[in-house]
Amino acid sequence: EPNGSAGVPVASAMFGIGAVEKENIDDPRALRRFVLRVPIKIRERSKVNVKDLTVQVLFYDRVDDKPQRTSANVNHRWATQPTDWRDDDTELLEVEYHQPLPDASDPKRENRIYFGHIIRVYYKDELQATGSEPADLGQKFPASQTLEQDVSP
Repeated sequence: EPNGSAGVPVASAMFGIGAVEKENIDDPRALRRFVLRVPIKIRERSKVNVKDLTVQVLFYDRVDDKPQRTSANVNHRWATQPTDWRDDDTELLEVEYHQPLPDASDPKRENRIYFGHIIRVYYKDELQATGSEPADLGQKFPASQTLEQDVSP
């Protein structure tokens, strides 16, 4: 299900975000489960150290009509190894969102509904590109121009 939310590049950026695709996974034990495929494109092929690259994919749920960071299980992996942009100008990051069914016996359970995502690409701690779906989610939670070290991907 392509949603066409390609990222917004930064002028001097080496990396950009291609058109993101979402594939829903049918899972009767999950409230919502899908894989987000995030193409990370390099502008000019040059030697890159993937350790210098940070891709943040932040998922948000709607709780009481307000977007909040998700409580879902999130896993990510590069679709191809090695991740080095040598064979192609694009490497694919797959990020799985898995929101288990709520525990009906939990008195504190919240009514969480998937709301959207923000993608931020940093290389050597400098912002390269951002993208979000819906578009205004990225405006509500703007990216820092430099990577904050305490934020986990």
